[in-house]
Amino acid sequence: MTVQVFRQKGGGAAKARNCALAHARNEIIVFTGDDIVPTPEFLSGHLEGHNRYPEKQQALLGKIEWHPKVRLNPLMRYVTEIEPYQFGYGFMKKHEGISHNFFYGSNISMKRAFLEESGERFDERFHNATYDDIEFGYRLLKRHAVNIIFEKSILGYHYHRMDLPAFYERLFKAGRTAVLFDTIHPGTFSKTIAEATALGKSYQHLPREVLRFYRRNNVRAWNRRAPKGERDPHTKIENLFLREVLELAFLSGVQDALRLKKREVGSLV
Repeated sequence: MTVQVFRQKGGGAAKARNCALAHARNEIIVFTGDDIVPTPEFLSGHLEGHNRYPEKQQALLGKIEWHPKVRLNPLMRYVTEIEPYQFGYGFMKKHEGISHNFFYGSNISMKRAFLEESGERFDERFHNATYDDIEFGYRLLKRHAVNIIFEKSILGYHYHRMDLPAFYERLFKAGRTAVLFDTIHPGTFSKTIAEATALGKSYQHLPREVLRFYRRNNVRAWNRRAPKGERDPHTKIENLFLREVLELAFLSGVQDALRLKKREVGSLV
């Protein structure tokens, strides 16, 4: 097997994926991420899956789990097990006919002939690695009736530890990108935009007092205060705290993008 490496200066994940698509020559295209460690059966699993589902519009979604060597913290559990901020496999209603919201560019494959026939490519206006894959999946489902099938046996490990400040800023950027998504596809984030518009003060970075609270009240302390039956990594106070903080991050990003968009429109009038 020959491996080719292509380098680019800036442009983000969308541009990198388009570059790879332009040079791809084999029948199956597999998308993954730079912090994903494939298992030995990763590629063969995608190939076998497409052999079982030969229809050209079939996409095969594999599963991502935390790498065994990565020590989990409450935040990392929360964004995958309680709320689908990162990977929400447990929130899928079925294993076929899956929504574009689960078009995860970290472990998904398609047939190259279909992608060439569709003419669709990743939108390079998405500079951050947020929503570029979801938006691509949105177009594939809406315009070309792509069917996503989930195969949990195709496994990749996410080798990336997260803390609250870093993930807060990631969600802030995701909120900004959501406004771009809604601009391209009007109405897709209308409810979120309404919530952000009603938001009072917004924060681009995690407020210091919130960070101090998070560091002072770690999960071990919360578990000591919890009743015996609730002594697990998901105490009620922890979940409530994380939900409010992460919602603030996302809505703050949306609000920031709306302000920028308003200024740009005003400058054109």
